[in-house]
Amino acid sequence: MAPELYANDPTPTPQRVVERLAHEFAADLRLARRPVTKVAGVAARVVGPLMLMASFLAGVYLFAPALWERMLGLLAFYLTPLGAEAGVPVGLHLGIPPALIVALIVLADLQFALLFLLNGDYLKRVPKIGVWLRKVETKAQKLYAKHAIMSKAGFVGLAVFVMLPLAGTGSMSGTVIGKLMGFGPVKALLAVAVGSLMRSVGFVLACLGVVSVV
Repeated sequence: MAPELYANDPTPTPQRVVERLAHEFAADLRLARRPVTKVAGVAARVVGPLMLMASFLAGVYLFAPALWERMLGLLAFYLTPLGAEAGVPVGLHLGIPPALIVALIVLADLQFALLFLLNGDYLKRVPKIGVWLRKVETKAQKLYAKHAIMSKAGFVGLAVFVMLPLAGTGSMSGTVIGKLMGFGPVKALLAVAVGSLMRSVGFVLACLGVVSVV
């Protein structure tokens, strides 16, 4: 028996010995599990957002297998710097239904916004990715400072900001500005989703000739 365990109990009963040993074992177990719990938490914050797109593509593979490879091609084009401007016409050219094009773009925007919200501090430490994220943050902060009306427009202003097909806008910048506006994660993500939906639907309608873009 470790003497320090019984400094205040010079004549411990067998029951007390068992209780104290159990207590010490539980404390050691909690300490041992902390690193595992931390790693599991980080993994969940990374894998969780990625499951949005993975689940969507899995659904396409199961229910519309003929479109699966074309959806991967659309996603690849959307991830280029041109974004929806390239992705939407390519998707329509490949014969992908407009609703699926819009769904993929909105989910991709939500995925990146959620990854940034949950893992921004970690991602900034990654070489190159961190540099790019800091540039996005700086640009978004400048835009927010320049257009003070956004803070007055609130949710609608943030959704419109994400919708606009201009340099410096989009889901990532929208997430940064949502934080600056004091939005909680759910409200910021909802504004990003609404803005992304309006932008992608607008591009689809423009490409189909339903609306004209001046």
